[in-house]
Amino acid sequence: MKNGLASLIPIRYEGDKNLLEQFNIDFEKEDKLFYPSSGDDITDLIYVNNIHLADLIVVIPRIFIHSDASNYFDDYCLSNFERRFPFQIKGKLQLFYQNNKQINIICYNHPNNTLPSWIMYFSGFTNEELIKMLFEDKTQIKSVYSNTCDGITNGMGCGFEGAVSTIFYPFLYSKLGIKYHITEFNANKITIYLKNYCEATWVRTNLQNLLLLDYNSELEKMLALNDEQLVDELIKVLTKHKEVALNVDSKLRIMDNFMRYDVSDFIIRYIQTSLK
Repeated sequence: MKNGLASLIPIRYEGDKNLLEQFNIDFEKEDKLFYPSSGDDITDLIYVNNIHLADLIVVIPRIFIHSDASNYFDDYCLSNFERRFPFQIKGKLQLFYQNNKQINIICYNHPNNTLPSWIMYFSGFTNEELIKMLFEDKTQIKSVYSNTCDGITNGMGCGFEGAVSTIFYPFLYSKLGIKYHITEFNANKITIYLKNYCEATWVRTNLQNLLLLDYNSELEKMLALNDEQLVDELIKVLTKHKEVALNVDSKLRIMDNFMRYDVSDFIIRYIQTSLK
């Protein structure tokens, strides 16, 4: 019985099947970024291909893995990407599965990168389904990007059984090989949120769902603490990594002229690495 991504058997294809061979080669050897619950957002492609990021990040991925439990990806999204951003689509392939699931593979060129890059969009898959398959394949994901709601009270699998908010992804860093996490939720924001706005049952449910993804004896011990102690221990774990702001004068400097966000606390979090 096949495990991981190999367990997915498409019922039909649409598009250029010749792309699959080159994609599989690149998937095995190239660095990857994971954007959970991405919807139709592709700002991650702009971030990591931008010349301003060279002094902040060592790993520049060429494989961009997106997932969303809803089916956001269609031809309108693709044409919108080309219209809004400086990408040239080289080819695309759609793989269709049971239960209205799809994997969309897009090959594109970016003006700041001489080599082609790839989007692998998992439509109809929860983040946790994909993470389980990545674990089974021992796939290493060097970067995580979590934008907008960032998995706190909306999106990121909200309402789906087994969902894990991205603020708890530090517990997955080691097994997925993550070195960078680009996120709006910096250490201060996490602390304020957990201490003042989170219900204890929501926190515990997320941690129990984490244990279903990847058993962790230390996490199990934390769940035995009372609610106040649990929050204190969580804050220690979730805020221990080095963070660097990605903005200048409350504007994200790495977006250039493509778009601007009025976000003053977007950060890059460093795991098992350091600035040059």
